[in-house]
This record gives sequence, C-alpha cells and structure tokens, in this order.
Amino acid sequence: MCVSTAQCEQAFSVQNHIKDKYRNTLTIARLDALIRIDLEGPEVTYLEPRTGESTILKAKNGANIKIRASPGPILGPPWQRPENGYFIEVENPKFSIYYEPHCIFENAKLEGERADIVLTPVVQQVLPGYVLVSGQEDAVKVTEWLKPKFIVTMKNGDLDAKGILASMVSQKGTNESFTELLSKKLPETEVLDPVPGVPLEVPICS
Repeated sequence: MCVSTAQCEQAFSVQNHIKDKYRNTLTIARLDALIRIDLEGPEVTYLEPRTGESTILKAKNGANIKIRASPGPILGPPWQRPENGYFIEVENPKFSIYYEPHCIFENAKLEGERADIVLTPVVQQVLPGYVLVSGQEDAVKVTEWLKPKFIVTMKNGDLDAKGILASMVSQKGTNESFTELLSKKLPETEVLDPVPGVPLEVPICS
C-alpha cells in the first residue's frame, strides 16, 4: 500500500474526528480504510444499536425510508459491542423489514416490534460447542415475536470453504425442516427461498 504524506495527515485527521465523536469506542483500522472513510464521510452514518439510533433516506419516489439499528448478538467477549440488526421502514408503499444475519437474539429487544418481512438464516452453522449462525427454532422464535407476512431465508452456509476450521463447521437443519417447524406455529407466514443472483419479488401490496 502506497500512502502519501498528505493522505497520512488526512487519515489521522479523520481518526481524531472519530475518537472525538465516539470517545468510548475502540477503533482499529487500516490507514487506507480511514482515508476511504474520509473520502466518503458525508455519505456514512453510524447507527448505535444499543440506543436504537436511526436515519432517514429518500427513495426515488420521494418517500422516506427509515433505517433503525437494534442490538444483535455479541460475537466475542462480553464487553464487546453488539452486532447491528436493522429495522427498515418504508413510507410508500408502507412496509417494514427486519434484518439480522446471525439469528442470535439474546441481546435483542424484539418484544412488541413488528415487521412485514424478516430476513434471517434458518440453517444453523455450528462449531463444536459454539453456534456461529443459528436458525431453525430460533428463526421460528423471531417470527413469533415480529409476526411477519414473509420470511426470506438467508444462504449463510452456501459457500465453498477450505482449511481446518472449515472442516469443523457443521450444518444443522434445512429450509424444509424450518418450514415444517414454522407451519406449526404461524401457518399464515410464507417462507420465500431466494436463488442467489436472481431478483426476488415480495408481494407486499397484495
């Protein structure tokens, strides 16, 4: 990586700005990443999941799109900051989406929340004694909380991985077993199984 003196000064200026704004946040980043943040700074909005911070974007039709962070799992030591989940609320046509890519909700505050569409993994990815990505019964649980019209299944485990650690990861459950579990609890919720690379149409207005 080649970085000029001017770029270094620029990056350290950005780093100091981040430290001033988020004093309790430990920041470790490559120098070129900080430069990229500075170049794109006006377009970057940080959302704190623990306080439910939100931001408003404008759709092409002029409607508001509200993006609100929610606490996801803590993947690491207990003092680590939680991962983000997101509620996306669209004004026109009116619908809402919940997205969290681990299906682990011990820190989430989802009771009383609602979403029309939930994006979640349904097949578990497990190391011996540790759940990397949950699904199955936990995916049914989040469906019971949020009462969506549609579940869009995520393909977290559909990849080619090599190495010692990859050989230790096992999958538990299938899309079919999740659909069967869900049908016993919320038969009115429809499961949509997207094909990678193919646009998925969700009939939210029907």
